[in-house]
Amino acid sequence: MKKKEIFLVPYAHLDSQWRWEYPTTINKYIKNTIEENLKMFNRYDEHQFNFTGAIRYEFMKDYFSEQFKQVKERISENKWHLAGTCLDETDALIPSMESMTRNILYGTKWQQAEFGKTSKDYMIPDCFGFPKNMPTVLAHNAINGFSTQKLTWGSAVGIPFELGVWKGSDSSAIISAFNPCAYVSKLKPSMKRNRSRQERLYSLGNSNDVWKSFQYYGVGDIGGAPTEGSIKRAIKSMKQFDEHNPKFTVKQGSATQFFDEITAEETNKLDTYTGDLLLINHSAGTLTSAAIMKRWNRKNEQLAYAAETAAVIANKIAGLPYPTTKIQQAWKRFIACQMHDILPGTSTPLAYEYSQNDEVVALNTWTSILQDSAQAIAPYVEGNGDILVFNPLAEQRSDVISFTYPTKITHIKDNNGNLYPVSFKEDAYFATPTLEPMSYTRFKGIQENTLSNQLIYQTDDKYILENDYIKVSITKEGTIYSIVNKEIDKELLKEPIAYEFQKERPYLYPAWNMDWRDRKKQPILRLEKGEVSIVVNDANMATIRITTRHNESVFLK
Repeated sequence: MKKKEIFLVPYAHLDSQWRWEYPTTINKYIKNTIEENLKMFNRYDEHQFNFTGAIRYEFMKDYFSEQFKQVKERISENKWHLAGTCLDETDALIPSMESMTRNILYGTKWQQAEFGKTSKDYMIPDCFGFPKNMPTVLAHNAINGFSTQKLTWGSAVGIPFELGVWKGSDSSAIISAFNPCAYVSKLKPSMKRNRSRQERLYSLGNSNDVWKSFQYYGVGDIGGAPTEGSIKRAIKSMKQFDEHNPKFTVKQGSATQFFDEITAEETNKLDTYTGDLLLINHSAGTLTSAAIMKRWNRKNEQLAYAAETAAVIANKIAGLPYPTTKIQQAWKRFIACQMHDILPGTSTPLAYEYSQNDEVVALNTWTSILQDSAQAIAPYVEGNGDILVFNPLAEQRSDVISFTYPTKITHIKDNNGNLYPVSFKEDAYFATPTLEPMSYTRFKGIQENTLSNQLIYQTDDKYILENDYIKVSITKEGTIYSIVNKEIDKELLKEPIAYEFQKERPYLYPAWNMDWRDRKKQPILRLEKGEVSIVVNDANMATIRITTRHNESVFLK
């Protein structure tokens, strides 16, 4: 009979902001986490502890420097464990995979520089769903295991396994613990008499002949240390089985250690799952709440890429020093805003004053890098046009650009003589020029008498917007009833687009939950129509505004 092992992961969950803000997090919860665990270390030599997030350790260093020295000692003794391999426990659905990679990269670099080591697992016990490409990203970043307890809150696919292999769309895979007990769970009674904890081990062992079980115990969501009773029972359990049951062990340590000790033979026996892991009820509303945070997050991700590309070009061609520190600081600032309560939209209004400020500071940083790079590279760009356009993508593109110009113009012209018509809307010009990959291009504003076709045309009963790719049909009453993808000749709408109103009565957390039972009900009101006005209509741009009114509300689309 193989040796049975229950592996305990003592942990404290901390929401950087949620029902509180950063000052409380730092002055109370980070402080308590340090003090309570140091007290437990002093009382129990066998105590161990897992804590995530380089940002939280940086708070310790900045605000509690003397106690942080003691934390570092416990880390060097391999008793206080770095966990999660991240800057912070971020949301997994909204950020880009580049953000997830940077979260791991900068978390790892900070910990390596400060402690001389880092973790290799990815731990997000409290997150509102996980995308199917996540195993690929984690494996690419040399992560050895993933754990969460959130699927017990209502997974769309249930809990595929307690311990198994989560596969990406490619050949990548990550060992994952999908049901490791709640992070706030206590050890009561001790493991020798704790049937529920033992059953987790026996369920997996009898199924796959893998006799190892990954299990949290600890506290949350305000940091701290596991209860003293749980710590005592963990120590007692380890001694009981070591002395009296050589075929059964109870261990505790780091999440990284557990995943490292899973053998290739055991991995091959584990169940597998491929696909998304989304929640049905809890947090469904967070995909649309705090919309400005989601918009600024995406703008930061896009500008980060553009700014880094521009900075490389300016360095290679114009010799402008590469702004490494500014780039890292900007990434860290808005990754902190991706924390799994901040970006989804479940934090307090005051918390968003801090986070929105961080988002804007990061946006301004990227803008300053782009401006500095453009100024440095401008003398090296051919042509005499006074409009300088940068394409950061590694492919040719034709996208809308916006700009101001001191005189009235009808077109812009590049250095090769290519003409592009412009549109004018709300004090800005718009054009759709062709841009070469990763390049700067000059354009000159000119006036031409060339007439251009319009993209909107009308019949007796409808408006039609059409270009080379798509055709949209709208009734004179403002109903969008058809969108045809011309490339595949396919109608995209089953029924006209409308605003649908539903009554939501979530059982818990009405600020961000949307219960599945409510979502299955028919809408109580459906608004399809509205007042139609043409805002812009030329060969370059077409904009129709539909204004829909209901009671005191006005909806624009």
